Parts: sequence; structure tokens; C-alpha cells
Amino acid sequence: MQILGNMYSHMVMQKPNLFKNLPFFKDQLKKIVDVSQILFSYYERKAKKDELGEPHNHSRKQLIGCCFDLWAAGMETTSTTLAWGLTYLICYPDQAEKLYKELDTVIGADRLVNLSDRPHLPYTNAVVNEVQRLSNIVTQNLLHKTTKDVTIDGYFLPKGTCIIPQISAVLYDEENFKEADKFNPDRFLDSNGQLQKCDQFIPFSIANAKMELFLFLANIFNKYKVTAGTKSPSLFRNSAGTVQCKPFTCRLEHRYVE
Repeated sequence: MQILGNMYSHMVMQKPNLFKNLPFFKDQLKKIVDVSQILFSYYERKAKKDELGEPHNHSRKQLIGCCFDLWAAGMETTSTTLAWGLTYLICYPDQAEKLYKELDTVIGADRLVNLSDRPHLPYTNAVVNEVQRLSNIVTQNLLHKTTKDVTIDGYFLPKGTCIIPQISAVLYDEENFKEADKFNPDRFLDSNGQLQKCDQFIPFSIANAKMELFLFLANIFNKYKVTAGTKSPSLFRNSAGTVQCKPFTCRLEHRYVE
């Protein structure tokens, strides 16, 4: 992941023979080449079926779409939001303690958290919501298109109009979220401590990514006590396509004696 995520990755991948004998790059490039060969072999078999006119259920367009979804939407945005989750819970230890308490009560040390636990972990769900709201990693969101004629606040938008939802205006609106610049998962809970619906909560990526974040955060904080490492996390927002937190280190200690 280090080689794919740094500024030299394109140069390295374009000239792998120049780097194949260098420390670190040698092993990393071997892994990439091995996986690439598997993908190429699979694609060659599908291409052969195309030439022979044999039916199959995969196309080049589907392959490109799957790769884009996996790498762009399925990995980078989730890992960035998870990094913000660790940042907030380290910087707000009182909120982390509430999370630990709920996980101790409902899950304990004997098993992993799974999706069937979601209805029984309201505070954990509230933490995920608040991480997505406050991190707001795609501030301008992505291009969308209206599916029908619509009038918004007196402005007529015909069907097919290109729009960019300004979700930041909602997620940081003090009328919707008091002290919007503070990390406060309790804002998503009702007076009985249960998760409540919030129509103003419309973060980037609210489907499968939310389930991934729930599983990652819940299992990490159930198994480990997470505290600042030698380089404490910062709440500074660094915009680089997505909004990134500054690099930091953290300390993980087992919460249960094994």
C-alpha cells in the first residue's frame, strides 16, 4: 500500500525493471506482478471467448467499472474516514470511553462484532454517523444529474441538469447540528439513548461504506484500547481530492487478557 499511495507510484509502475532489484520495491513489485498475472489470465480467457463468440457474463466495461469502484470508492474513501474515526476518538477520550462501555456490555471479549449487532449498539452507530458528518471527506461531493424537472427555492432545474450537492452546507449548519465543529455522537441519540433518524444527515457514501466503518471501528475498539502514539493526531483538515487527516501514530493495547 505504501508504494501505491506515494507520489512516486506512477513512475515505479511504468518502469518496474528499474526498481525490481531495490530493497522494499523488489517484494512489493513481485506481489503486484503476481496479482496482475492472475487478472491478465482471467481477462485473456474472457477475451478468447469473445473471439469465439462463446457466451459469458463479463465484459471489459464491467471490468473497468469494478476496478474503479474497488479502488476509488471502495478503498480510499473508507480508509480515509476510518483514519478520521481513530483521530476523533483519540482526541475525544470521553466519547471513546462511552464506546468502550457499550461494547463491553453488549459484545465482550468472546467474539467479533458483526452486522447483526447493529440494532443493539446505538452509541457505536452514532459514532459512525458523527465520524462521517464531521470528517466530510468529499466536501463538494460528486457530479449528479436531475432525473426529472424540479423547482428548488424558486429556481427551476429541468431534467438532466448537472448539479453538485453542497452537503457541507448541511452537515456543518448550526441549525441542524449545534456546535457543529465538535465531535459529539450523542447528537444522533434520542432521550432514551436510542439511535434516531436525522434527515439532515446526508454524508458522502451512506450504504456499504457505513457497514464497513461500523465493523472496523467496533471491532478495533472492542479488542484494543486506542491512544495517541509518538505522533499525536491532529484535527487539521488537509484537502487533497478527499479531506485527509495528517499522518499520526497510535498505540493499541489489548483490552482483554487472552
